[in-house]
Amino acid sequence: CIRCCPFGAIKEVEFRGEVKAQVIETVCQGCGVCTSTCPQGAIQLAHATDNQILAEVNALCQC
Repeated sequence: CIRCCPFGAIKEVEFRGEVKAQVIETVCQGCGVCTSTCPQGAIQLAHATDNQILAEVNALCQC
């Protein structure tokens, strides 16, 4: 997900001896590319989590 971010808003940090990805929130534009390409599914957009999006889709399907 670090390489796919068009804004460079994700950086590698070391946490408890392991390399992790960290989102730089002030740089992030909320495009969602990292969310869809994260192999572990560890990244979710603020105000657009998987559960929120599924709830919206379910609501639309009720019509």
